[in-house]
Amino acid sequence: MAPAPGTVAVRPGVRVSAGTLLGRCGHTGHSSEPHLHFHVQDRRDFFTGSGLPVRFADLTVDGRRTDGAWVSLGSRVRPDR
Repeated sequence: MAPAPGTVAVRPGVRVSAGTLLGRCGHTGHSSEPHLHFHVQDRRDFFTGSGLPVRFADLTVDGRRTDGAWVSLGSRVRPDR
């Protein structure tokens, strides 16, 4: 399924850094909650690149405020603002 128009802020192959807006969360109606799918890797070529972990800052993860969390499958997160 293609993303909703205007929700993706970067293009494939663009180098990003901390604070770069990747996209806006959305809900197509085929999931239980709004979410964002993205993949980060160490080189442009999808077939030779290795996936990289993504570290999030200023979050509450599973009810605990944290700075510098590694979010894993099933974690419930919200931004601390």
